[in-house]
Amino acid sequence: MFNFVLDEAAGTFGVYVPASGSQRMEKGTFAGGKASLNEGSVAWEIDIAKGSVIRDKRMVGEKDSGTCKAVSHEQSGFEE
Repeated sequence: MFNFVLDEAAGTFGVYVPASGSQRMEKGTFAGGKASLNEGSVAWEIDIAKGSVIRDKRMVGEKDSGTCKAVSHEQSGFEE
């Protein structure tokens, strides 16, 4: 499970991994109702309208997908 925070106005895409506590905020791309983040070995694409996410694990040549649901700020794992 991953938590995401998207801020189109600021151009930021945050990823939080509850299992490890890892949190990062990077510059993302927002276009056509989608948000994407390229982290080199892993790329994320979220279809905001559909609430779907694709994780492209480039380092092993695999893709998986999931469904997004809205959570409160407190549940997100992000401090800001």
